[in-house]
Amino acid sequence: MSLLGQWDYSVPLTTQWTIAIRPDAGNGLFDIIKDYTQIDVSNFYIPAFIQNKLLNEKTQSSLDGLGLYFAQSVKMPKESFSTTSAGSEGVGGYLKGIVGGDRMDLQSRHLSIDFLETNIDFTDGLIRPWIIAASYKGLINLGSQNSIKSSIYIVEYTRDRIIESHKPVRKVHKFSGCVPYEVSDKSLKYDAEPTEAPTNNVSWMFEKYTYELFAHDA
Repeated sequence: MSLLGQWDYSVPLTTQWTIAIRPDAGNGLFDIIKDYTQIDVSNFYIPAFIQNKLLNEKTQSSLDGLGLYFAQSVKMPKESFSTTSAGSEGVGGYLKGIVGGDRMDLQSRHLSIDFLETNIDFTDGLIRPWIIAASYKGLINLGSQNSIKSSIYIVEYTRDRIIESHKPVRKVHKFSGCVPYEVSDKSLKYDAEPTEAPTNNVSWMFEKYTYELFAHDA
């Protein structure tokens, strides 16, 4: 019980977090998206006023990331590697040895983020064109100015044991080489309006990740 009273060993909050999606190409990402989405339809692009509505200071706590206001939930990836058994057949009761295999494959290296749907929709306004552009451009590394990739930062906060209004950082996760590759489908129907706010799920692949843990007690 005395340990639980110390910040380092107390139970954390799970609803105090923020997310920032930072394109490697900065604002140049929108020019890349525009070039590739127009392969399908010549006038298919993100209008400037839509960009301003989605990415202004009202929806972003800072202008160095995307999606801060719209992200509603995120599912963190697991860490794993495969195992197999190996040994000779017909050796009676001897157990076979365990051999380690590959670390998680590319399909397992993904983030799942739910974004709030508003009348000017973040998912249809940015993510869908991004997926189309990425599928045409491919994932070859051509330098940051021509990159379709991004870094995603997820910062977890928790309560301060002394100052309740202060929410110190306890973890920072960084996912590098991120690209959205799938947005969930949805159904429209004549029915009662749902009781929960509508969200759209977006799956992101990433190349690697790191994280940092923090301690706040002396």
